[in-house]
Parts: sequence; structure tokens; C-alpha cells
Amino acid sequence: MKRIILSLIKQLIFWMLVFASFRAAFIIYYFNSIKAEGAGFSDATASFWHALPLDIATACYFLLFPFLILFIQTLYSPKLLNYINY
Repeated sequence: MKRIILSLIKQLIFWMLVFASFRAAFIIYYFNSIKAEGAGFSDATASFWHALPLDIATACYFLLFPFLILFIQTLYSPKLLNYINY
């Protein structure tokens, strides 16, 4: 059980880092446009905080399939599922 929870937490952290890195790349690429609109650096970085609920929800949707595989794996453990999920 501990392994399952750790696996899901690692995957959640991975997706949160992916979303944050793409948001940072977007802000860096469009920073001149953001500055031209009168928004400062603090407004641009506030998008990380305000996007957190949406990022968590999206990551949870992405984690639904791995969760189902891990749940099935606790009941029945074929080699194919072990290969896919680990």
C-alpha cells in the first residue's frame, strides 16, 4: 500500500513540475507582451498560485489511469501490469 501511494505522489509531483515549467516558458516567451499590458512581474508570477487548483485537477485526471492499474494490481498481479506501471 505504501508503494502505491508513493508511486501516485511521485507522478503527481512530476505533472505539477511539467505544468509549472510550461507556464514559466510561456511567461518568459510572452514577457514583453505581458509588460506592455501594464502587468508587472508579480502579476506574471501570481499565475503560478492561481493556476494551482486547475493544475491539481488536471494532474488528478491524468493519474486516474495509473491509479486504476495500481488498484487492479493489488487484486491481481500479472507481469504485464508490473511492466507498464513500474
